[in-house]
Amino acid sequence: FDEIGATMADVVGMGMGLPAPIDSTTGKVGAVSILPGWVGVTAAQLASDYFDRRVEVDNDANLGALAEHAWGAGRGCDNLAYLKLADGVGAGLIIDGRLFRGRNGTAGEVGHTTFDEFGEVCRCGNRGCLETLVAAKAVIELLEPRFGRPVTIAEVVRSADEGDAACVRVLADTGRQAGIAVANLCNLVNPERILIGGELAQAGELLLAPMRESVRRFGIPSSTHDLHIELGALGARTHVLGAVSLALRSTSRVLE
Repeated sequence: FDEIGATMADVVGMGMGLPAPIDSTTGKVGAVSILPGWVGVTAAQLASDYFDRRVEVDNDANLGALAEHAWGAGRGCDNLAYLKLADGVGAGLIIDGRLFRGRNGTAGEVGHTTFDEFGEVCRCGNRGCLETLVAAKAVIELLEPRFGRPVTIAEVVRSADEGDAACVRVLADTGRQAGIAVANLCNLVNPERILIGGELAQAGELLLAPMRESVRRFGIPSSTHDLHIELGALGARTHVLGAVSLALRSTSRVLE
């Protein structure tokens, strides 16, 4: 506050994101195994009590969709999906210009669609979820033996850019697997644009080119015709700006 010359009295709204579905009927995390530390906690109420201000809470992928639609690569596009590829994997959906949350806030959980029913156990409790294959953690675990030490996604991308075959292969495989989920998403909701964000967005075309290939192969032609798959424009600020958008929307509703 000191840096911008403001006080809490100047705050007109507050937003917060969590990397899990938020049940809109209860305000609690909709999948307790994903964020076990938040079991039974009404996140918005907890934050509102702490700050003595109304706080709106939503899933961070939804915040990404809101931010990109308002200020980023989704401006002017009323049907889009924002795919967050980080330690968690999820999608935020804008349909007909509005954020689509589904019946109780769980829409967009593509990271927990099953790819291999006998695969690795996911943090959600199921096996073989997309997240176990394409999350940042999965990429790093595949490549750490190659480096012989802990690595970051930034290091993996840098090594791939320098021609490291293992890093190129793993990022390409990640893009292809995520692309299958994107193709399925296109077949279901038929968006105009897919925007990629999260830590793995650093990989750029190393990830996007194989993703587009999968979408062309597995998507219904009419659902993927003229589809644009690109990086989000807001980078590391995406989810913070999404929280701002969420708060502003809530404030507008209150003022109305």
